[in-house]
Amino acid sequence: MFIRAIKRKSGVSSVTGAIRNKLSEENGNSAPEGPKAPIPSLPTILIGAGITIPAMATSSDPASDQPEMDFEPDVVGQTSITAIGVFSGSEDMAALYTNHDQSDHVRISFDPQTKGQIVDAMFFTVVSPQYTNTAPEWDAWLNHDDGLMGQPDIEHGDKKWTRSILPQDERRLEPVEEREHIETMLSTGEKSFVTWTHRYTLYERNTGYSDGYPAIEYMMIRASSRHDGEGGGEDIMFLQILGGVPLSVASLNLP
Repeated sequence: MFIRAIKRKSGVSSVTGAIRNKLSEENGNSAPEGPKAPIPSLPTILIGAGITIPAMATSSDPASDQPEMDFEPDVVGQTSITAIGVFSGSEDMAALYTNHDQSDHVRISFDPQTKGQIVDAMFFTVVSPQYTNTAPEWDAWLNHDDGLMGQPDIEHGDKKWTRSILPQDERRLEPVEEREHIETMLSTGEKSFVTWTHRYTLYERNTGYSDGYPAIEYMMIRASSRHDGEGGGEDIMFLQILGGVPLSVASLNLP
């Protein structure tokens, strides 16, 4: 398998607080209802609004002798928000998608009591979709005792990664679980919703790059599932590897 766990002890590492905490299993399948902005605390952030993905802050350092990052954004520079994801039970996070296939997104955290005050941002893009269909394959990733997802350290792409979600010790930790409601706008002008249940573990490594380039590279291993349609609809399940970096909130140029 292309990822393996490393059974070794690592020091405590830090990461965006909103990502490394919380998010347990939620109830209900319906998307948020009512004539309101997708993110009530940030009423100016709408589908179609402008957003900037800074090129240097999402790129490998060409002058560095350190390994290149595992990803490149689909779009950099000035672009627009194509979809918005909100999370059940978490009023201080949202995902702003920046391309039409929803492979790139900026995850923001904010103070829901203070409109317009975004405190953190992280860019993520899909690096590798890993379609996993059988029970043994899912068990290899999610087994409570020795599943790969949630191990303290892993090795991938000739790099060693440390689990960002604390506490950082020798134990495997259960993946974070969250329910995301994604709103998009159809060509007819009507809204469309889809709901995903995600289970993920976030890992990180120091890049060693010069100032202006990412100091940290993230890798999110995420299992996603949803029920497609009512009644006899089909369950959709897959696993993805996402690459990411922290971003300056100011660099996004959000409205």
